[in-house]
Amino acid sequence: MNITAHTLMSLKTYSLDRRNHKQRLIAHRRERSVSLGPCMRLQFEDELTIRYQIQEVLHTERVDDLDDAQHEIDAYTHLVPDGSNWKATLLIELPDAQERARELPHLNEAAHRLYIELPRHPRVFALANEDLPDRHLTRPSAVHFLRFQFPAPLRIVLLAGAAATLGCAHDQYAFRRLIPIATMERLRCDLASRSITTEHRRPTPMNHIDTHPHGPSLALAQSEVGNVSTCSCGVVTITLHYMSLRFEPAAFRELLGMLNYAQRRLDGDPVIQAALQPPSSMDAPPVH
Repeated sequence: MNITAHTLMSLKTYSLDRRNHKQRLIAHRRERSVSLGPCMRLQFEDELTIRYQIQEVLHTERVDDLDDAQHEIDAYTHLVPDGSNWKATLLIELPDAQERARELPHLNEAAHRLYIELPRHPRVFALANEDLPDRHLTRPSAVHFLRFQFPAPLRIVLLAGAAATLGCAHDQYAFRRLIPIATMERLRCDLASRSITTEHRRPTPMNHIDTHPHGPSLALAQSEVGNVSTCSCGVVTITLHYMSLRFEPAAFRELLGMLNYAQRRLDGDPVIQAALQPPSSMDAPPVH
């Protein structure tokens, strides 16, 4: 769901349940937080963390005007990942003022050398402070905003379950660590395959060559739930009864990676299996 002024809670509604919201967000953020070295911590953002941040700003400043609320939304929503990237707030944690004055300049440079690395793949370096990329040169800051942009092949590998390493390539802060499994589970949810178009059409029989605006299509596979076809332009079409989804080839491979990952979790993740178990008779509510 996109964050708009109409999807936010009113000040009154939010205030009534603010404590519970805060407790849930603490747990959620903990699962999406990764420390690197002695004084860097990355808080990977998603719609829930940014929505909470906006609600907190509106609550603190007592903003209930839609136009003013939209101003806050515009200031924060660029931090929500769009399905092709991870976005994070980098916090440089130096409580001592003298240490902060001494260390911040080179740590601000190090913020531009953070990377994500997958086995046998090139590093993906963070794009830092895109609103003001040279901010560290004139005003060292303890807070930076990062975007790790993944090309389609890397998204496929991540969705298929690959491990990822977070590191820094700066000479004075050359730390690296494996991102914890629980955090990776959350971060994979930030990556999504993106279909090109959705339309309603009749299923294509196996081996039948059809013609549509993309050119002749050739059926690749079919089952009781639908079929898969392709055309001369490379677009892959999945037809489920009377609905069709069209994907660019890279997005189709990304979809397969995501579905394979989901199937593995259904088959082997004890947390998922426990959640899908029907309640026992002892757990059932009494019948009156």
